[in-house]
Amino acid sequence: MALQTLPEFTPGQPAGAVDAALRQALAVADQAHRCAVLWFAEVQRRELYRVLGHASLELYAVHRLGFSRNRFWQFKRLADDLDRLPSLREAVADGRVGWTKAQQVARVATSQTEADWVERAGQCGRRELAAAVTAEVARVRGVARGLALGLGTPVAGNRGPDHRAVHIQSRHRHPRNSRAARRCPAGRALRGPRRAGAQTGPRAGPGRPHGTGAGGVGAAGRRYKR
Repeated sequence: MALQTLPEFTPGQPAGAVDAALRQALAVADQAHRCAVLWFAEVQRRELYRVLGHASLELYAVHRLGFSRNRFWQFKRLADDLDRLPSLREAVADGRVGWTKAQQVARVATSQTEADWVERAGQCGRRELAAAVTAEVARVRGVARGLALGLGTPVAGNRGPDHRAVHIQSRHRHPRNSRAARRCPAGRALRGPRRAGAQTGPRAGPGRPHGTGAGGVGAAGRRYKR
């Protein structure tokens, strides 16, 4: 992957020349990012940071490369995604997909969909790709929200002798058992009447049997003081 020439800054140029130089510099920066993340992924994959005297990849990045924590995690996330998505890694290596587009594709691509996303990234602009990725993220979140609300979707499973599909169950508790419901009178009404003999006043203690509150009447008809 041959790097483009970085234009030398010269003030006072005409507008067209300044625009062309800026565009070229941005293209070089994007290409440099692509190249850097590929080398970074190589260091991670082969654990070369250990050979270079560092106990972890993060220590290597911070102390040897001068990365901030945020920059380290930005590189590491994309390096992990390139290892997970070989088609995307190949597209980044040969220059078909740039640094910015690769980050967008990695947000939504899976092993089953990466080829389609890589093809789309090579055919459309950054804004169009970002809009498509945002729409896909919203769609996936909508599906997840539906599952959380208990709508459920069958998941192939091999549980039991009949090998039936199992359903994802909602993790939400019933409203009548929620903390907010326990705090409000309407919620307490939802929960229904207390069990017979349940405590109705302050916590029972020595000399105060269950089923009697403060100043309540015990089973023997004797009034207990506080």
